[in-house]
Amino acid sequence: MSLRIQDSYNVPPKTAEVARAVFPNGNIYLTLFDTFGSFFADPDFAALFPDNGQPALSPVCLMLNLILQFMEGLSDRQAADAVRSRIDWKYILCLELTDPGGVFSKMDINGSGKVPLRTMVMLSKWSPDGKQIAFSWDGLNIMDSNGKNPTLIYKPQGGIIDLSWQP
Repeated sequence: MSLRIQDSYNVPPKTAEVARAVFPNGNIYLTLFDTFGSFFADPDFAALFPDNGQPALSPVCLMLNLILQFMEGLSDRQAADAVRSRIDWKYILCLELTDPGGVFSKMDINGSGKVPLRTMVMLSKWSPDGKQIAFSWDGLNIMDSNGKNPTLIYKPQGGIIDLSWQP
């Protein structure tokens, strides 16, 4: 993984506009960012990355995500949901309102063999028992929660696939 350094982080205008409308009296995350700006900078992490390789996610965003997750006592899955759905998180992370929050991929236990599933997290649903994930990728698919055994279970002729789990 390589690092594409982003020199500064600015809240996208639409994210700022919506956040101000939703939180007219302020919010802890809006206040933190407005008061202190970004707590970290990508150059602080540059020595940890080689010069070549696939670009990594911003260590600044990952660090802030971990801090927010800890502050709210969230699981990894709950934090991923917060990145996708919470305007205050998008504000402090300097994300566009339309940012999907992540992409599912699977890899070997040693970190090799990473294969993106090319499915945004918002086009997937965890099963009620947390053991499987349904996702839309060239049809309706399911896989084990560890990313193994992806299986195409329905290939529609067209239209939208409903990812609702039924008992």
